[in-house]
Amino acid sequence: MIVTTTNTVQGRSISEYLGIVFGEEVAGEGFSGWLGNFEGSFINLRNQALNEMCQNAAGLGANAVVGVSINYSSIVKPHSGASTNTYLMVTATGTAVKI
Repeated sequence: MIVTTTNTVQGRSISEYLGIVFGEEVAGEGFSGWLGNFEGSFINLRNQALNEMCQNAAGLGANAVVGVSINYSSIVKPHSGASTNTYLMVTATGTAVKI
């Protein structure tokens, strides 16, 4: 599967646009558990989101995903009292195509 942030694949023509595909991963019950390997957590979540996006594209019959964007968001879930839990969400988005 070709995956690119550009809207085209150099030297190849897009023959069919199959739709927008997503990969979403959410992790963490607060960031405290990640402090020892914070960068590794980002890398793993990003790779999982990209893999899920590619699986969704393959399910549509795509052999490439163009215009890929990766976004990181934090989600704060209030608890009773003053405590909160913070989660990290990584989303990979692109357009599934046949080239």
